[in-house]
Amino acid sequence: MSPHRYVACLVSVFALAFVGITAGLFFIEPFQGDLTRVGAFREAEYRWIEPQRYFTEPRTLSADSLDEYREPCDLLIIGDSFTQYIFKECYGWQEFIQDRTGLRILTIHISRLDLPRLFAHPVFRESPPRFVIFESAEMGLHSKLEGMDAMAPARVTAPPVVQAGAPHLRPVPQSRVMIERDWQRGPWLSMDAVIFFYRVRLKTLLGSRPKAYRVPLVAGVAPFSSPRKDSTLLYYGDLWKFEVRPEGWARARERFEKFRVLVEANHYSRFFLLIAPDRSTVYARAIAPNPVITPRPLSALTPLFDSLPQISVTDALKAAVARGEKDVYLPNDSHWGWKGHAIVGETVVRHLFPDTADR
Repeated sequence: MSPHRYVACLVSVFALAFVGITAGLFFIEPFQGDLTRVGAFREAEYRWIEPQRYFTEPRTLSADSLDEYREPCDLLIIGDSFTQYIFKECYGWQEFIQDRTGLRILTIHISRLDLPRLFAHPVFRESPPRFVIFESAEMGLHSKLEGMDAMAPARVTAPPVVQAGAPHLRPVPQSRVMIERDWQRGPWLSMDAVIFFYRVRLKTLLGSRPKAYRVPLVAGVAPFSSPRKDSTLLYYGDLWKFEVRPEGWARARERFEKFRVLVEANHYSRFFLLIAPDRSTVYARAIAPNPVITPRPLSALTPLFDSLPQISVTDALKAAVARGEKDVYLPNDSHWGWKGHAIVGETVVRHLFPDTADR
């Protein structure tokens, strides 16, 4: 190749790259949802249009580690991103519980939890919570509490028995104010978003497994307020549970049972498992047949968890979708919108306080 032709080719490549990036700056919005981000889908197609509602200030506490567990709480929540996420301070499900009950609530992310230290923690031992809820996304349930494999209940000193006559908790509604938040577009001309968009698309084109899929919706069904009505996005994690073998589910069940025994060793605290259903589980009837996934709930794969104390939220979330509620899950994200958090919070209240939940 002659020097002239080589220079011409090089200039052409840079010119095409410049045109592509420049066009992308005006075409690709900064990513706000995890599904649009990991799958490189446009926010303009899958953003939410109906406003989200949130509380003006949080009244629950969130600890980054057990070092911040300094005061007693009525409800200890251990969870993953469905419990601690971008809007948790605005409309997390624990905020709805607090609004309906006035409980003192502390949240700790499972990734920041030191299991042996929890049961030996002085606050947990001397002033244990009345309720302990372990929340797990359905897609990751099989891998939670792996640290329990190295622990034996007999080696962990149980907290002292709380004497009979400990005050019985009664919900005290707070009637907190909520306000609406409209969609707010990210900053224009985001070079990071453009480069990430092209990189993900190129990796997918070269055969890399997508981390989010676009799947069709049943004609006439519109469970989201997004501009795009014919399809929705699914996280590739929705497929994980189909790959778990029966012995994997059995080990997971043993971990949760061991955790429950340790939590309830003081004869006061009560343990509950809360499974946050996958998006494909809740929207199974809305998703049209496709080559990516045939939605099946966890209960169809294993019945092992049925014997654990659970607060089931799947039916309530499905019912909301069936009656036409939009954005129970965010259109651009794998997590709940404010309506989903509110439904989960109300379901938890009804389970913990069945005699007073309707008052």
